[in-house]
Amino acid sequence: MVKKRQLIITIIAIIIFLSKNTHADIIIISSSKIYYKQAIELFLKELEAKKIETSKVEIVYDNFKNFYIKDDSFIISLGGDLTKKILRKNYKKIFFFMTADADLYDLSLKINNSKSDKKISGIFYLPEIKKRLEVLKEIFNSNIIISILHSKSSLFYAKKIKSEADKLGIKVILIEANKENFTTKIEEAFSKGNIFWMIPDESIYNQTTIKLILISAVKKGIPVISFSPVFIDIGAFMSYQIDINDYIKEAAETFLKCYQKDICEIKFTKNFKIIINKNLAKFWNIKIKLKSNFFILK
Repeated sequence: MVKKRQLIITIIAIIIFLSKNTHADIIIISSSKIYYKQAIELFLKELEAKKIETSKVEIVYDNFKNFYIKDDSFIISLGGDLTKKILRKNYKKIFFFMTADADLYDLSLKINNSKSDKKISGIFYLPEIKKRLEVLKEIFNSNIIISILHSKSSLFYAKKIKSEADKLGIKVILIEANKENFTTKIEEAFSKGNIFWMIPDESIYNQTTIKLILISAVKKGIPVISFSPVFIDIGAFMSYQIDINDYIKEAAETFLKCYQKDICEIKFTKNFKIIINKNLAKFWNIKIKLKSNFFILK
C-alpha cells in the first residue's frame, strides 16, 4: 500500500514537472501587469507581420523560476527588475524591452564586455541620447554645462551621456552620489552646472529626492531634464513622449536582427517627441523654435 502511494506521488510529481517544462524556441518572460501584457500582444503582432510563427512562442508570467527552460531558447524579458534577474541566470540569448533602468544598461554592458558567451540585445524605453543633447544645444546655444548625479550602478549610463556630449562640444560633469550624501551632492551639481540631467536610477532617486531637486532647481533657475513626462507638471523643464506603437515596432526589429542575423545591439528608441515646460520657458525667457511636431509645449 505504501509503495503504491509513493508511486502515485512520483507520477504526480513527474506530471507537474513536465507541465512546467517548456521547449519553445522563443520564451517571453514577464510580470502579469496589464501594460506588459498589452506590450507583448503588440510585439507578437509585429513578429507575425515579419512571418515569425508565434505559435512557437511561449509566454511565462511571474513565476519563471518554476519552469525548466532549455539552454538554447531565446529569452525575451520585459521590465527592469525581471531582466536583471534573467541576465544573472545562465540563459545564453536574451532580448529585453519595456524598461528604463539606468543600472540595467550598466549590467548589460558589463556582461557584453566580459568574456561571457551570452548574447544580449535590447531597446530601452528611453530616447536616444544624442538627439536630446542636440535639442539642448539648439535651445541654449553653446553655453551648456550639464550636471549628472549617478550611483555606482549607473556609471556607464552617465558616461554614455558624457561621451555623446563630448562629440557635440557640450561639457558634462558627473557626480557620484548615494542616498546618504544626496543633499550635499545635489548642491554640488547645482553649483557646477547650469542644466541638471536626471537619470532613471532608483538607488538615488525617489519621490522625495525628485521633488527636492525640482523645487530647488526652479528657485535657482536651473532647467531639469527629467526621465518621465509626469515631472513636467511639478517643475521639470524638459522630458519626452514615446509612442508605444512605434517603440514596439522598433523593439521587434531590434529583436529580429539578433534572432535571425546574430546582430545583437543595446539601443535607445529613436521614436520620441520632446516635451517642454512652456511656463518655465516663458518665465526664464527661453526661446523655443518649434520644428514640425517634434516639440510639445505643455
